[in-house]
Amino acid sequence: MSADSGDDKPVWQGMKRTSLDDLQSDKAPHLRRTHEIMWAYLGGLRAINLSISRNPTYRGNHLLRYLSQELIEGAIAIEILAIEGVQAVVKRELRFVLEASAKLASVEQSGYDKTVEEKLNEYRDRLQSHRISVQREVDLNLLPVALQHEFIREVGWLYGTTSSFVHWTVDQIERRIKSVEAGRVAGQETVDDIMELNALLERALAASLTLVFHSVPKSAIGDWILDGDGNTIDWYFTQSKFIAAVDAEFDYKHERQSHLDAIKATRAARIRF
Repeated sequence: MSADSGDDKPVWQGMKRTSLDDLQSDKAPHLRRTHEIMWAYLGGLRAINLSISRNPTYRGNHLLRYLSQELIEGAIAIEILAIEGVQAVVKRELRFVLEASAKLASVEQSGYDKTVEEKLNEYRDRLQSHRISVQREVDLNLLPVALQHEFIREVGWLYGTTSSFVHWTVDQIERRIKSVEAGRVAGQETVDDIMELNALLERALAASLTLVFHSVPKSAIGDWILDGDGNTIDWYFTQSKFIAAVDAEFDYKHERQSHLDAIKATRAARIRF
């Protein structure tokens, strides 16, 4: 974010949005990576929505129809904020994304065939809570048992990390003091700051997508994540161990059998986070 100088002007006067073309050469590749992560996330949400919208009960029954709009807005906001270097707010938004995704999976698994109105009434306390209990409330049936425990730990760590930016605490104030004293204010983040944020983004959004996948019928995922020949689609989040495990759930498909070993090798080679 840039602004014209002038002591007689309010601090926000003269500010303009930063575009990817405005970025410093050392930061540009990493913020383009941010863009890639966010649009891959949006693409996954759109694909799952389209897949389950074929069900005639989708409009009146599934909370994803409405939550997806919140997640889309959050993803767009995250990219804008990241490009401007407003990283603390990005982390606050990620907390909402994680919490909402966990609640979606929990409520849809508990009452998939109920109407939206029935879900809001019956699961009001769960939806109102600011805590998430993936280990107690979500059946992680798309993941092997060993990976379920790892996923629960992952969500717990992500939620704890992002929650630390929600409330103004002594720890947060001390972090802010250090960053301001070092000159790392909004728009003055370092390349290392951006790389660290991207690592958090890809893990948090992979967790969100894994939870969203647990809110829909398995067939809705398979219809999208498999190409016509049975190969896995070329998608950023297939680099996640958890998304890769979901993909492996479809290895029984007939169209994969003739080249299943190659599919497994490609899937394993892609995993990066």
